[in-house]
Amino acid sequence: MSPTISCHTIDSSALYWRLTRAAKHPPSGAELPLLLDLPTSTSGHYECALIPLFFIKAVAVCLLRLRSTLTEYRIKQSCTGTAFAMAQDNPQPAGVVSELLYHTILTVIDYHKDRFGAIRLVFVLGTHVNLDAAKAFSIRALEKLNFVPDDFEQYAVRSLDKLPVERWIHGDGVLVFARAPAGQEFFVAITTTPNNELLPTGSDGEPVLPQGIKSLHYVLQSTTDYNKDRTGSAQTTEIEGAYLHRKDAFIAARKTLDEKQYVEFDTRDDENMADEWPFGEDVVIHAVSETGQNEVVTVKTVPWANAKKIPTKERVLA
Repeated sequence: MSPTISCHTIDSSALYWRLTRAAKHPPSGAELPLLLDLPTSTSGHYECALIPLFFIKAVAVCLLRLRSTLTEYRIKQSCTGTAFAMAQDNPQPAGVVSELLYHTILTVIDYHKDRFGAIRLVFVLGTHVNLDAAKAFSIRALEKLNFVPDDFEQYAVRSLDKLPVERWIHGDGVLVFARAPAGQEFFVAITTTPNNELLPTGSDGEPVLPQGIKSLHYVLQSTTDYNKDRTGSAQTTEIEGAYLHRKDAFIAARKTLDEKQYVEFDTRDDENMADEWPFGEDVVIHAVSETGQNEVVTVKTVPWANAKKIPTKERVLA
């Protein structure tokens, strides 16, 4: 029987932080009393209400996702000029471990090659530990790729002051929109994940990486809903996590989807088998559901880590 605990013996705020710790490092039955500061009994159970260990872990995961979702909402609201913007992050002092990471994502929709917008490129351009630093980086992200406003027939940067919501039509969380003469559209946005690697804050607002590690490895999940739009243009991409080591990112990626939920499910077991894998060198899982959704889970790093993957003007606008 799974170990059980008593809820009323735990302070609610302490319970939250211990649950989030349990989600990152699931305890064994023997470790559970120490983790939650609970008195054990000779029967191996804890007094009063009985909650199984798997439920604790499930609640912990839900809390982490809820916290991330609320932060996503906060990002969107701070970009729309609502009162929520007053709660923007203060810069974290150097060395402090932030609870969340803020990632800058570039999405390029290629209407030049496909008029429906089914061809998309997604790049994680950088990661920061506070919202202000992420915003400052994001609004200049295309410039860091050597694009200039004159390369586009339309180039819009969302002002960081309080603009009315209705004046920005390019999507919640999007800070930069650009349209190239050939039809490609660029969206620069910010998303969040928990700081599961407990990376400390650097003086420049970026996380401090251990010596010898040049970039993080990101697990991305992309969904194409053919049931909603048969052209394949109904697409979304989310970052599921950021990891120091590619091996850990691959392990996490393989756990992202439940094979039982799909009618087709292909998994890449070896990260070095790219030449024998038909779905792309970054793809770890390719799955198809009965409802018409295609899921692709990838492991990527920032484009600067591989010169061949930098989205230059010549490559993106070709």
